[in-house]
Amino acid sequence: MARTVAHVLVDSLAQLKVRQVFGVVGDALNPLTDAISRSDDLEWIGCRHEEAAAFAAGAQSQLTGTLGVCMGTVGPGSVHLLNGLYDAAKSHTPVLAIAGQVPLAEMGSDAFQEVDNDLLFRDVAVYRATITDPDQLPVMLENAVRAALARKGVAVLTVPADLGDREVPHDRAPRFALPPSSSRPDDPVLDEAAAVLNAAERVTLLVGAGARHARTDVLEFAERLAAPMVLTLKAKEGFEDDNPYQVGQTGLIGNPAAAKALDDAEVLVLLGTDFPYREWYPSGKKVIQADLAPEHIGRRVPVDVALVGDVGPTVRGLLGRLTGQPGTSHLDRARDRFDKWYRSQLKLTVPDHDQGLLGKARSTLDNRDHLIRPEALARAVDEAAADDAVFTSDTGMATVWLSRFVQMRGTRRLLGSYNLGSMANAMPQALGAQ
Repeated sequence: MARTVAHVLVDSLAQLKVRQVFGVVGDALNPLTDAISRSDDLEWIGCRHEEAAAFAAGAQSQLTGTLGVCMGTVGPGSVHLLNGLYDAAKSHTPVLAIAGQVPLAEMGSDAFQEVDNDLLFRDVAVYRATITDPDQLPVMLENAVRAALARKGVAVLTVPADLGDREVPHDRAPRFALPPSSSRPDDPVLDEAAAVLNAAERVTLLVGAGARHARTDVLEFAERLAAPMVLTLKAKEGFEDDNPYQVGQTGLIGNPAAAKALDDAEVLVLLGTDFPYREWYPSGKKVIQADLAPEHIGRRVPVDVALVGDVGPTVRGLLGRLTGQPGTSHLDRARDRFDKWYRSQLKLTVPDHDQGLLGKARSTLDNRDHLIRPEALARAVDEAAADDAVFTSDTGMATVWLSRFVQMRGTRRLLGSYNLGSMANAMPQALGAQ
């Protein structure tokens, strides 16, 4: 028996191991939400706003590495998805958005609530299409999912209101198989990078989220090079805990020790990071950058050796080419500066800090009402939270306190709008995480 567009969509999402769909109900989505209500595999998570639904789906995708799904109904419902979808796109995580649309016969007539979704999502989506015939669904859905997963981005599939209940005439199960792949640079460019590293006495690593799956290799790399490791905020998760090489963050929320470790280096190695603040990169250094995305190479700082590939295989290729053992003075100085800075910061977290001489002097300027200091609160949250907690932070000073006083120990995870910098993202991301 032929299935409807709505049922093929829902069954296909279940095949992809999607378990929740976040959205706001509306007339154009009625066939889809009805099909979800009849499914044993999918759960509809109703949100108050489509932006929250998109943030939740993006958070879930970032935590699982799989497809997140959200839905918005016709017109304004689709427009409201945009901010959360931009966050997913800039976080490089796969999300499928199903958008409602006016009935087929009304499209192009400036109907009530009509919005051109294919135009609306052009900038944010790696794939966007409007289904105009039920027979298109299997192929369009395959294309949307493959694009989102392969390119780690947003795909938008628009379904007109009168299409969801129509039968798919040539019903077949969509096929989504994407073979796992791994890549590393060719030998000549690895030789070139290794020659630069072998000739240097002071190497500093700038490590980002793209290196998290290669923690063991990256730590061995830092050991062989005796290199301090500056972390991006998104690399706190994965590299902060039990790491004798890390010296915290640089940039707007960074610390002097990390900035000095970058300035003192002869060679700067970027691993899986597209750290966006150009003014925080040191000048006059040899720069090696390893990244899976070729378009990331050199767009923040001029690069001398470009290593296009996965960080893990790339670093393993370099490890076999490193010769000798450099001295540890560069690393030791960086770690000593970081430890001193961090100890000074911890003094701010003591609940009775303002009772001491320096605390009283400071509080006359910045805490005349004797409020609880945010540093103390952040430290209390760190101590109270479980080792498998998921932290989400809004954009602003809350992220600074989290970055300095909440440690990513155990299997803790960290989410925020760290590429888009949106406001009010933490709560809907927490819903997706839960």
